[in-house]
Amino acid sequence: MGEEKGVMRLFSRLCVPAALFYFGMRLFVQQNRILPGPFFAVFFEGLGLLTFVIAVSLAVALLIFRLIRGLPLDLAPLAFALAVGLFAFFAPLRAISIDYDFYLGLPMRTRFVEDVLSNKIRLKPVPPGKGVFQVPPDYGRISYDDRVLMETNGNGPGILFFFEPGLLGSFSGFLYRPDDSPPLITDFGGDLVYDKVLAPHWHLVGFN
Repeated sequence: MGEEKGVMRLFSRLCVPAALFYFGMRLFVQQNRILPGPFFAVFFEGLGLLTFVIAVSLAVALLIFRLIRGLPLDLAPLAFALAVGLFAFFAPLRAISIDYDFYLGLPMRTRFVEDVLSNKIRLKPVPPGKGVFQVPPDYGRISYDDRVLMETNGNGPGILFFFEPGLLGSFSGFLYRPDDSPPLITDFGGDLVYDKVLAPHWHLVGFN
């Protein structure tokens, strides 16, 4: 009987590490700079959510079983797991991740921009072609896949640091404009779908 109670207690508390695993997967997906594409982000986040749902469902079933048998209930693990899981699901982790990435990388991105505009470094063009350049390793991971977009239009040059890849050719990132002008709807050969000012000269932009 004691062994049965121990097994039941163990299973009822599995929801806690499952919730933490889900939260960890959400953070990993939102902050990662190594996943090769959006499919993998969906996979890892879905894996975390599935693990959490199964563990919580099992914990609820065991609590109902204990209630029916008149056994004492321990609601603390389930309550904690639900709190963590709901926070992970509803919290604006993406916005937090974007702000974290932007401000963490701002000093090195600023240095890169200054070196490029002063011709201190010459960038190497890389595929897929027009306007895409390789970031030298000295600057660290300041752009997804270590590439940037550069383009000059009527408002002056613009340098786009990728935040993440998108689906079907869409992309988003941090755009630097020396003259602090807003991005144009047709910049970088795409269609501007959103623009948010993050700091003087810096915009968060998304293109389709």
